[in-house]
Amino acid sequence: MPSARPTHFLCLPLVTPASLPQFTASLALFARDKAIQQNSSPGKWNKQKSPPREKKRSNFDADGSDEHEQPVNAKEGYVPIKAVRPVGPLHLTLGVMHLDSKDKVDAASEFLKAIDMDILLNEVTQSFDRALQHSKPLSQSHPMAIGSAPAETEVISSASPKSYSQSRQEQTQLVVQLKGLHTMQQPSKTRVLFAEPIDASERLSSFCQLLRNKFINEGFMIDEERDLKLHATIVNTIYASKHGRNSASKRRMEFDASDLIERWKEKVWAEVTITKVAICEMGAKEDATGQVKYQEVAERIFGL
Repeated sequence: MPSARPTHFLCLPLVTPASLPQFTASLALFARDKAIQQNSSPGKWNKQKSPPREKKRSNFDADGSDEHEQPVNAKEGYVPIKAVRPVGPLHLTLGVMHLDSKDKVDAASEFLKAIDMDILLNEVTQSFDRALQHSKPLSQSHPMAIGSAPAETEVISSASPKSYSQSRQEQTQLVVQLKGLHTMQQPSKTRVLFAEPIDASERLSSFCQLLRNKFINEGFMIDEERDLKLHATIVNTIYASKHGRNSASKRRMEFDASDLIERWKEKVWAEVTITKVAICEMGAKEDATGQVKYQEVAERIFGL
């Protein structure tokens, strides 16, 4: 029996008054890359047989994309401009939810608002402090990229002395850099590119995993039984299909992103001080001003 299609998702919004001009400038520069096709028409694409599904992958993402869609090839090495995401929807997804009634939405919203995020972040910080004091193995290289988060019982395993040269005020905030271009598929045959959050304090992944587990344990969030992979989507070819995300056609474009990933691997898109956790409706929409955004149904401010 297929799982229920998600209606909402829990996320960390990335667009703030400070990060907005950074993202705007970065995406404008990216749109001028030689690999970006300014002609928004998808043209004619060659239909391809769908590849086998990867294990432990979600069937859905926050854009409402379904990985069962049939891929088609875009012009080799190029990506249509419509596939480049606008600034407004940028976020880090913690998990998806099936809230099919107002009562369920209200319950999840109240649960979010009842969580003291500052206390939760402080617990993560103190756990890192204790790990450091007990001389656990230390990461000696560079700030970690936020990739696969460990299980809740394994959230805190090591800490870097460099991370704790920060002031106590800095430790009460989550500051991340969105860097590079990455894909969860083969670079030569991909549909989505994302920027990876780099957290010098190494706490973001643990904070998000703890928060995610709370929502799973309360029954609000779908347990996808896979590691948490925090990422900010920069390119998604579902938006470049002839009829957009809501097309009845289950065909998506694939393109070779190898050169694009190489050129943008050191790019810092923006530095963001994360101050909010939100529950949003699936599928970004234009607001009254014409800006594309996700509709927030609940939020919890912290770190200010």
